Amino acid sequence: MLPINSINMKRRKLYILLLLIFIPQLIFSQSKEELKAKLNVLCCDEGNIPELEIKYREIARELTKQDTTNIVAYNFLFRSFNARGEVDSIKILTEEFNKKLEKDRNRKYYHWSSIFYFNDTTYIDNSIRFIKVNEKNYKNKRKYKVLASKLAEHYYSLFMYQIKREFRNDSIIKCAEKAAYYLHEAYLKDEDKYSAYIYPYIQLKYFLKEDIDSITNKYQSLKFPYYFPIIGFAEYPKDWLKDYRADLITKTWSFIFRDDWYSKHYKALKEERLYLTNTDKEIFRFVYLPSFDNPISVRVEKINNDYLLTVKKTNGKGGYGEGRLVYKRKKKITENQWEELMKMVNSINDWEVYFKEEIDGGLDGSQWIFEYLSPKEYKVRDVWSPKDEFYTLGLYLFNIADIKENIY
Repeated sequence: MLPINSINMKRRKLYILLLLIFIPQLIFSQSKEELKAKLNVLCCDEGNIPELEIKYREIARELTKQDTTNIVAYNFLFRSFNARGEVDSIKILTEEFNKKLEKDRNRKYYHWSSIFYFNDTTYIDNSIRFIKVNEKNYKNKRKYKVLASKLAEHYYSLFMYQIKREFRNDSIIKCAEKAAYYLHEAYLKDEDKYSAYIYPYIQLKYFLKEDIDSITNKYQSLKFPYYFPIIGFAEYPKDWLKDYRADLITKTWSFIFRDDWYSKHYKALKEERLYLTNTDKEIFRFVYLPSFDNPISVRVEKINNDYLLTVKKTNGKGGYGEGRLVYKRKKKITENQWEELMKMVNSINDWEVYFKEEIDGGLDGSQWIFEYLSPKEYKVRDVWSPKDEFYTLGLYLFNIADIKENIY
């Protein structure tokens, strides 16, 4: 009788042999989604078997042919080359990805952090050069906050670069310390900015195993200046303290930009901030910001046993100037209409949005912002030109508000 270890070894070799025979035949007959799923599973389960890894590279290459800038495929190829120390292959891969990215107009709205792996050779070199040239300048000009913010961004990028590749050395500690220092210099001395940029700062302090209680206590005592909550709205990773896939500094900057953009239109519509507002009623609000057309708000309130709907419109453009209020109308709706609205709201599970590799967005579309406030909870969702249940929800509100304009 053969030993168990010998049997397992034979089975393993047979498994590898079968895969080596059949993978090439299967690759070219599979769809993009099938290849993506297969690559995800295979490289996780058997990624340490050199013979199979070569075949996985074939899958990844075929995936890049079908989807020229596919993040999963390039991610795998980069990690594979990096694990084997194939420096020249990494450089070729980076150049290849950048060329395809420039040609592929449909992907031009990818957030830069999603393609960080493939621009890393150039970007990291630039970060190191920027730090060497400008850190001395900052020491001579302590009040230059713009330079401090740039140094924070570059040190944070170097920190993320090393974390993602599971490097473990003193350089990571230095980058985390420097990024935290410049974040503090650039943003955390300003009470308004503190409320937003505290998140990447806490993340770095947590990584450095420093006390974060005093930081969070100060945060809780501050007046929050924004119209919307950062967590969820800024699309951080769910476990943002330990998850380094997303650049929290850039995500925070994006949040502040959107909050400033949206709040100008909300003020023009004469709509106050609902987030952090105490109330004894229920409110559902939908604000529609089309790029080239007039912003519209539909607000429905339940006050005891009455249901009031308010429609407003400005003469601005959702993607540009906010304009001024030119239309306002109120009317009562029925209890059944309110019940139908709440049924639709409660059927949606994904109100909270966390970091994802592909960013939805574009130019010739519209932002749909939904908010629900009650004495017990607040939830918000910002969607770009939805095609799902949020489209149905927005359309329902336009219908009961008797709004006849086309929405997109």
